[in-house]
Amino acid sequence: MNTAQSGRRVLVVVPWALTVILALLSAYLLLGPGGISSIFSASERAYALAMILIGAASLTTAISSLVLVRKVSRRDDTGARSELLRATLDAWSRWSDTTRDSRVLLSEQLGTDTITHTQADALVHRPLRLHDRHGRELDEQQARDVLYAMISVLNGLERIAIGVNTGAYDRKLLTAVGGTIIKRSFTRFSPYVERRRESAQAHSGQSRAFVELEILVSEIPEAVVDHARLKKLNEGRR
Repeated sequence: MNTAQSGRRVLVVVPWALTVILALLSAYLLLGPGGISSIFSASERAYALAMILIGAASLTTAISSLVLVRKVSRRDDTGARSELLRATLDAWSRWSDTTRDSRVLLSEQLGTDTITHTQADALVHRPLRLHDRHGRELDEQQARDVLYAMISVLNGLERIAIGVNTGAYDRKLLTAVGGTIIKRSFTRFSPYVERRRESAQAHSGQSRAFVELEILVSEIPEAVVDHARLKKLNEGRR
């Protein structure tokens, strides 16, 4: 029997053991030799004993109910925690799966380093005149595909960040499974985020584009970043 099972058995047995002890003690005081039986009549002793037993039973019921409520509460807390962790993993897996092609395209066209400010300007302003990692100018459709891929990656991370910052997702778990990728992705595309916020052509509210993601990234400890993995990712396509 493990410690948790032993603890639960104690919580069940103790209240009823107390009831038995109180009943025996009451019977001894009321009926036993040298007790207080001589002060009361037989009917009074019987009534007093009955009241004591009822009180002891009520106390036992109250204690048992409290134990049950606490047990159910802990079970509910455990269930809620499990749901939170499951939702976090589902959100991360969904982002990873749905943006895989976009991330591959971005690495193929722009490389794995942080994009340049020139590339960021090209993605914000029109017409799109974007150069790839080799310096070749992309045509309009290719440049548009790159822009949409970057927005897809950042928008997905922004939604996850909103979930974390509002408590819908678990920060610790997300940091453990995706902290390196999240931080790397925001850093790679931060020039675009800056230009988008600063652009005179930006729509109202764009000055706060991806601000929730930025908050999340700022709170990811450097200690959790897997630098060996980061180096491998950065060396993937140069």
